[in-house]
Amino acid sequence: MLGSFADTCLAGFDRGQLERFESLLDCSDPDLFDWILGGSEPPIEHDHEVLRILRAFWVRRKRARRPIDPSRIPTTP
Repeated sequence: MLGSFADTCLAGFDRGQLERFESLLDCSDPDLFDWILGGSEPPIEHDHEVLRILRAFWVRRKRARRPIDPSRIPTTP
């Protein structure tokens, strides 16, 4: 998850955003993934725009990978 986010987004980040992203990487994986997936609120020092961008990235990626509902596939007689 973080690798694809980095590949997609980091080139457009300014120095401050890169520093905030690096600070997120110092957090434990379970905490970080819980914050990204919305299981819990991050501490104030990590509740910033980079985490919100990361959450939005995850939501878009999750929607793109949604399985196809077979009942919605048209069939030809």
